[in-house]
Amino acid sequence: MTMNHSNAPSNKSSIRTALLLPTPFIYATLFNGRYIDDSYITLAYVRTLTKYHVWGMAADHLSNAATSALDIILLSIFAIIFRSPTAALYFFNVTLIFVTYFSLRRIGQLVDAKSDWPVIATALLFSNPLLVSTLGLESYLFLIVLLGLCITFAERRFVSTGFLVGMLYMTRPEGALAGFVVLAMLLYRRDWRGLVFILPAATVFLAWSIFSWTYLGSVVPDTFFLKRNQASWEGYSYFKGLYLYLSSFPIATLLSFFWIAALPLAITDLDYRRNPVVPLLAIFTVAHFVAYSALGVPPYHWYYAPEAAFVTLIGSLALSNRLRSNVKLHSAFFLCIVAINVGTTFISTVLMDRVPIQTNWGTVAEYKAIAQWLNGHIQNRRIFLQGELGVLQYYADADMIDSFSDRKFIAALLDSNSSPLKREILRLNFRHATPLVTNDIQLTIGTCDRVEGAIRTWETTSPWRGRHQWCLIGTDTHP
Repeated sequence: MTMNHSNAPSNKSSIRTALLLPTPFIYATLFNGRYIDDSYITLAYVRTLTKYHVWGMAADHLSNAATSALDIILLSIFAIIFRSPTAALYFFNVTLIFVTYFSLRRIGQLVDAKSDWPVIATALLFSNPLLVSTLGLESYLFLIVLLGLCITFAERRFVSTGFLVGMLYMTRPEGALAGFVVLAMLLYRRDWRGLVFILPAATVFLAWSIFSWTYLGSVVPDTFFLKRNQASWEGYSYFKGLYLYLSSFPIATLLSFFWIAALPLAITDLDYRRNPVVPLLAIFTVAHFVAYSALGVPPYHWYYAPEAAFVTLIGSLALSNRLRSNVKLHSAFFLCIVAINVGTTFISTVLMDRVPIQTNWGTVAEYKAIAQWLNGHIQNRRIFLQGELGVLQYYADADMIDSFSDRKFIAALLDSNSSPLKREILRLNFRHATPLVTNDIQLTIGTCDRVEGAIRTWETTSPWRGRHQWCLIGTDTHP
């Protein structure tokens, strides 16, 4: 009597899938609510859009400071289904993990990776300390759209490629760089048929840009101008920013970019001519780094998410291929790296209640306590926020404004010493913007050293800034 073993691989795969299925839910549960302050800006936008149908952080005024339009739209759909922005973010994170895995499965088929590489790469991405520190922002969504773009480009589905170029722009404005990368690769290969991607890409780009310009008051989000005009941090701009993080968060930063060491293998081992996935990712990542370095913006850690994702994906792919023949060494090595990443991230985020890499001046719990005090003591007063605003904006009921919602900065830009051409471009960009009237500000909350007559003071702590004092003062009190 003979036994049929033809179903053994599929049965093994089914068992592995069943064991891994709960993992995204456990992951999202562990990190639920442990986000950086900027993530709560996103949640504030989602709440305002779903509850009041206004694009902004507060119901009484429209603003265009959310960097990722697509992230806001998708999270708002989830919020309508799950009746809460925080619940929406939980299930959205679960969805991101599943979509990342299935995207990497297809990438793995295209680049002839080992069958277990998609699971390994997904685990590495969602335990990468820097990427985990961006949960609640659009970093993972950006990666997924970029992976989809690579898949459709490799499969020569150029209409879909163009659509995803547009979606990448809506995820973050620098996503438009992908369109130029695709164009350059098509021209280099003389693949004229692929140029059809331009039409859907331009359609999405123009449709959103016209809507954003006429309704939201700016073609690009206001954050571009706010961050562009910010000074470097202690002499560190984006170009040198990783040195700053290396000195402040050495273990987390080293683990985030650990796979740089394997990139030489990618150069020698991976087939670039047969498959365009790796070249497309590589060229886009270099273009992204060069563009941000040229802008000279401050080194916010989420700006490095594409670079961290690229070195993780390509480095792990190259080493996985090199160790393909040695199954035991392959399994032991990658299991060890994932365990170190998970352990580091778990200790920081769950046990110490903060993400591995962050530049906030206080914890979510500390800011939430300030918001709760304001809810109990401040009624019918407008408060101007100076400093970090995400958690306060989300949890406080008071009418709050800040530099992200008060467009008085537009006048400063137009009156700056820039060239006449630049001023005209800015004037055109903000043609439909309506600055918020803020003459009725009655209270200000911000950082302070010592303020006589402060209504209330609080103290926050951070591994980045140490201890910091916040004061609630009247408009006639000056720090």
